[in-house]
Amino acid sequence: MAQREKFLGSLKPKDFLTPPEGFVPGLKHIYVVAGSGTSDIGKGWLASSVGSLVKKPLIIKIDPMLNQTFPKDVGMVLDGVQVTDDFASYRYFGLDISPEQNLVMGNMWRQFLNATRIPPLIDESHEKKLTQTDFSEFLSQKIIKLTKKYKPENVIIEIGGIPSDLEHSPLPAALRLLSIHSSIVPELIMLSYFEHTNVGNQNRLKAQIVKEGIRNITEKYVGLPLKAVFVRRKYIPQEIPNERLKEELTRVAYETQVEPSKFVFLDNVENLNEERIIVEQSGIFNEEEKQPMVSACLLGVPCRFNGALKPIGRNLNVLLPGGQALLLCPEVLVGLPIPRGPYEIVGGIGEDVLNGTAKVIDKDGQDVTKQFIQGAISTLKACLTNGVTKAILREKSPSCAVCRLEKLDETPVSGNGVTTALLQRWGFKCISSDKI
Repeated sequence: MAQREKFLGSLKPKDFLTPPEGFVPGLKHIYVVAGSGTSDIGKGWLASSVGSLVKKPLIIKIDPMLNQTFPKDVGMVLDGVQVTDDFASYRYFGLDISPEQNLVMGNMWRQFLNATRIPPLIDESHEKKLTQTDFSEFLSQKIIKLTKKYKPENVIIEIGGIPSDLEHSPLPAALRLLSIHSSIVPELIMLSYFEHTNVGNQNRLKAQIVKEGIRNITEKYVGLPLKAVFVRRKYIPQEIPNERLKEELTRVAYETQVEPSKFVFLDNVENLNEERIIVEQSGIFNEEEKQPMVSACLLGVPCRFNGALKPIGRNLNVLLPGGQALLLCPEVLVGLPIPRGPYEIVGGIGEDVLNGTAKVIDKDGQDVTKQFIQGAISTLKACLTNGVTKAILREKSPSCAVCRLEKLDETPVSGNGVTTALLQRWGFKCISSDKI
């Protein structure tokens, strides 16, 4: 949440008036599964386990290899197309898969070169010089297109190889661009393993690969938060007990300054079901129902324009998971006093205010449009920071009305308020206070 709050804080107010091009309503997380030490350590098992535990997943496999298609003796055939064998793990848990979800870097480069064979012009006599950054943007757009097509709540991106491979170089920028295009900051999930050496007939545990992996992934993917570190036992002799390995993980956590709770020890598992159980028991991907945003006056906060208390709706608590809600008043958030106004929208409804064709005025005719737009933006930022996707809003308000506005002379008008209009642009489910 802290990383997302930092990202949202870097945006300008105008950036919130229209959702970014890659925004998908309801998208909550983008998880990036990467390995360390060597390839073929079971990233596909881990990615498919995560995908089976989260709601409405979209799983994508990026193969950094530069050959344009898979060799015939590698992978599997899906819908007549050769794809990575990790798709067998995805299919085992019933995850929706199609060949377009397997992005092979060689194919991506070929498509990029074909798309840019005629370079874009900066002016009539100056061609734009394309760089690897342009390819990162191209790759990011490929992921965005898949996300917008399937409309998931969670995206899991498995990356083949290891971050230190040279062919990985376009990936960090592509993933960072996802946060700009979708407003969701990707989170890293690292998979590593223990090693051992034999000195004087004694087996000694080695954790250098784990520490190097954390250093590489945090340096390569700087700006992306580390969600979890899974560490396999792999080929460690049985005379070194699991308790010793778990103790070593605690030491690695302090050496690398990563929270110990983010480390998960994976004992040798025999099948995907066992792997999934361990991942589930870690609790890292437990998804609790998010509290909705509620107009604060609906729950007894004396923040209405006249300072009066609003009776609490009898059915409101039924809509609140655990009786909790994010209480906000857009007008108070922006610093308008209590009491204040009253106000009305003239020349249209909330959507028109955002478009610049209507305005909000008080009873004396003073224009307070700027404050109402800023209050809507502040409310949206608070909701995005807290992962809120649903709002229960008070009717008649020039900020929060869902279906019914009210003029200063109490004449009813069909339409939404400024804050509601902005939340609806961003795909929020807005519930009228009249419906509770």
